[in-house]
Amino acid sequence: MSYQKLAATHQNGEQYQEAINWYRKALTVLEGLEKADRLAPSQIKWIGIVKDAITNCQKKLLDP
Repeated sequence: MSYQKLAATHQNGEQYQEAINWYRKALTVLEGLEKADRLAPSQIKWIGIVKDAITNCQKKLLDP
């Protein structure tokens, strides 16, 4: 494997891991918001929609 390919693979791996970490943090925040007592039903609905979108993106990264 050439140095350029090795460097590109390493950089892509770092970006991939960064994306996975971001998704995990975002889901943790959204799950915390869902447990809040003062949310309107529409807010809870949108939190669920965003969680689903993040989960789908995460699945696409994990299962290319």
